[in-house]
Amino acid sequence: MILPRVKMVEIIHRKQYGDKLKCIPLLANTVARCIENITEDLKKQVLEQVMQCGRFTVGCYTDVSNMSQFMVFARFGFNNEIHEDLIFCVPLKDRCTREDIFSTVNDFFKKNNLLWKNCVSVTIDGTAAFTEVKKGFWDKVTEIALHVKFIHCIIPRQAIAAKKLEPEVHKVLQDVIDVVNFIKTRPLNSRIFTILCNEMGSDHENLLYHTEVCWLSSGKVLNRVVELKDALRIFLLQKDKCSKFADLFCDDKWISVVCYLADIFEKINTLNLFLQGKGDVLTRSEKKLVLWKEHFENGCLERFPSLCDFVAENRVSVSPKKTLISAHLKNLFKNLPKEEFQWVMNPFVKNIKMQHLSLQEQLIDMREDGNLLAEFQQKPLHNWWMGLKNEYYDLVSAANDALLPFGSTYCVVSFSSMTAIKTKYLNKLNLEPDL
Repeated sequence: MILPRVKMVEIIHRKQYGDKLKCIPLLANTVARCIENITEDLKKQVLEQVMQCGRFTVGCYTDVSNMSQFMVFARFGFNNEIHEDLIFCVPLKDRCTREDIFSTVNDFFKKNNLLWKNCVSVTIDGTAAFTEVKKGFWDKVTEIALHVKFIHCIIPRQAIAAKKLEPEVHKVLQDVIDVVNFIKTRPLNSRIFTILCNEMGSDHENLLYHTEVCWLSSGKVLNRVVELKDALRIFLLQKDKCSKFADLFCDDKWISVVCYLADIFEKINTLNLFLQGKGDVLTRSEKKLVLWKEHFENGCLERFPSLCDFVAENRVSVSPKKTLISAHLKNLFKNLPKEEFQWVMNPFVKNIKMQHLSLQEQLIDMREDGNLLAEFQQKPLHNWWMGLKNEYYDLVSAANDALLPFGSTYCVVSFSSMTAIKTKYLNKLNLEPDL
């Protein structure tokens, strides 16, 4: 009621009175209504763009808490750009079953005239309601849209692959977790260890708990254990009931594997953080992994700083564990999705064979155009493909099937925003306008 009268006050009186009137704060409900109106307008624009583009992909994710939030994102091509936008975020107030999740998405599609036949793929997280083939959201969608491809979000999937360690490596990681739990779960041990760390002048005075559900956990736990390994050895040697743990921290071979795991999990965590952005990060990381393996086998530990420092300080050799570490580096990424559309990443590579003859012919025509090669080297990949839809419509449509599916990006970033907004005091807050 105040703002519409500001102009009137400035006309009748002077501008300075209008400025004072502007300083009066708005009511919380007024601000909330303005945010909701802006949100509805933005959602309307996004949905119009999705319907204009014809083909789109969606990413569905749930936030597990007392008030579970369900978010759906759309990824689509518009004006020669690939856009990623949140299309709705609703709380699942009752159960989070496949029927509840599917009905929520399907009702939204019907209300906003979105067709399942135009949906290329659905990216999901690892919850059972999504992933179970016969009893999950997957099953309900394929009943009405058999062509839809389902993709596991790359960050949880990459974290799962990292957990599938060789038995000996897994044993080392489990030993570290047992040591941490031995100290952290006993208040007296925790207090004594804190005092010891302070007396030794350590930068940190506490260990970190390992959490299976957090993909950053293992790397942070291992780094802290490596940092406090001297304090841990002294503390465990003073305890009569934990001689087996003390023996581990007196074993250079065991500690060398812990240092290696701390380094490699830190790199995995860095990769997971970069996967929240855009770009072909995974392919570059796989190439780096091959390089690290080759250098490690040649005795170069430059890319493993914790292991390198431990070897230099204690004058130990990694030869006894060389085969184990090499095998782990080799198998680390074997469970990750491999690139199935090499021709999309670089259509100018020779000896590429397509399933359909018409697409193969269009690809040949494209390669013979020298101007397109120059543009390909200068433009982002998705911009380059989007700009060719008038000349090579079928080929671009096939390329979009590879470019449109979600990997992670916006989805995980929004969950980070949700974590900041949604506290125990605001767990029932309607988050959609703020996201």
